[in-house]
Amino acid sequence: MKYQGPYKIDGVAQNNNYIFTMRNGKRTYHANILKKYEEREPSPPLQPVVENACTGFVRHEEYEEIGIIMLEPKRKEYPKDVTISENLTPQQNKEARDLLQTFADTLSDIPGKTERVEHKIRLTDETPFRMKQYPLPVHAMDEVDKEINFMLESGIISKSTSPYASPITVVMKKDGAIRLCLDFRKLNKITIFDAEPIHTLDELL
Repeated sequence: MKYQGPYKIDGVAQNNNYIFTMRNGKRTYHANILKKYEEREPSPPLQPVVENACTGFVRHEEYEEIGIIMLEPKRKEYPKDVTISENLTPQQNKEARDLLQTFADTLSDIPGKTERVEHKIRLTDETPFRMKQYPLPVHAMDEVDKEINFMLESGIISKSTSPYASPITVVMKKDGAIRLCLDFRKLNKITIFDAEPIHTLDELL
């Protein structure tokens, strides 16, 4: 967790939300992510602090160095970005460009998807459960809606009428953007996992 502040409370919004004036403008935070600022015993040459202030915290995402590449669902590379050898003749260069263009959808930096296989999650208990959604930060609501709409339009997720429901949580990236995560802990507890060990990527290739 990263704490910021102290900041002076400017006002109270509805549902236990408090308004603060920060460097980038006014922000609203829920009481659950605020902590009262406690002034320590003065010890010169400490600067005076504002009384009756709170500090808010933001959870930041940290990547472990385990060789996993985090792919963004937004395309940034296209066939025109491919570097072709200068040793090819003009005709060979054209044929290579045409080939790249033909398979433009396959040669993409966006993770692909297939409908040829299905995965079924086997459970020890078939009784459906619906977990209550966690309170989300008010200042992140617009970004959450934007991210969900983007994933719907991109086909990454789809609307469902499943009797099961797991809550989402928001993780702040280092660049200030958000990453939506699903809390599948309850589902994982009743999931029957395959006993066969998972092969490494090198073995599969």
